[in-house]
Parts: sequence; structure tokens; C-alpha cells
Amino acid sequence: MIENEDLDRLIAIDDLLADSKLKLGRWSKERADIEARLITAYIATGTQRINRNGRTVFLRSQLWAGVAEGREYGDLVAALKIANLGGLVSEKFDSSTLSAHFREQLAEDDSPERREALVAAFNGALKFTDLISIRSVKGW
Repeated sequence: MIENEDLDRLIAIDDLLADSKLKLGRWSKERADIEARLITAYIATGTQRINRNGRTVFLRSQLWAGVAEGREYGDLVAALKIANLGGLVSEKFDSSTLSAHFREQLAEDDSPERREALVAAFNGALKFTDLISIRSVKGW
């Protein structure tokens, strides 16, 4: 039996989550603006850290390596392999994009037979999983 209390609580939680996401977005933007100003000030004054209100606020620098501007991903992969750094390279696919592709493929015919044919076309290396959830929307 579907309980009204469960439905009411689910709707209330969805409303709280939506409100929290809005607040988080505003706070994240405000924080980014403040951070940009502080980075400029820390660098200009040569400051590394400040203790305030029981917290240490510090400047952090982290190096990130990637493909040089104007070069292709494959260029760096080849260079890494030549430098015996091939272990840093791996082939990957994006699960969200892959799933969206097959949702489109199955939009017209999502029968078990169609799914089996697609799995067979990929030598059994592909699988489909249906994630089922409960959602709520206002005024639908």
C-alpha cells in the first residue's frame, strides 16, 4: 500500500533539496568571487596563510598537466608512451554519454529482443541496467 505519509515526506525532502541546491549555487558563486579577490591580495602581499576565527586560510597552488594548446590528445599519449609513461594512459568512455546514446537507440523499440540484439552486436561486452527511482515535481 502506498502511504500518504511517505509521499508527503518525499515531497517535503524534494522541496528542501531544491532549495538547498539554489542556496549552494549562490554560496558557490559568492565564494568564487571572494576567492578571486583573496588570491589577488595574497599574491600581491606575498601572504601564504592567515589564522582567523579558529581557521587557517591559506594559498594553495597545485600543478596540473595536460595537452598543450594547439596539440592533439594523441600527441601527448604518444609522447608519454615514448617516455615510458604509458601506464598513465588508459582508454575510457563516459557512462552518461554512452547511456544517452543507447536511450536514443532504444527510444522507438525498447523490447527485450532489441536490447539482446544490441548486446550481441557488442559481443556481450555491453550491458543495460534500469535504475528506477521515485521523483516528484510541482504542478505536473
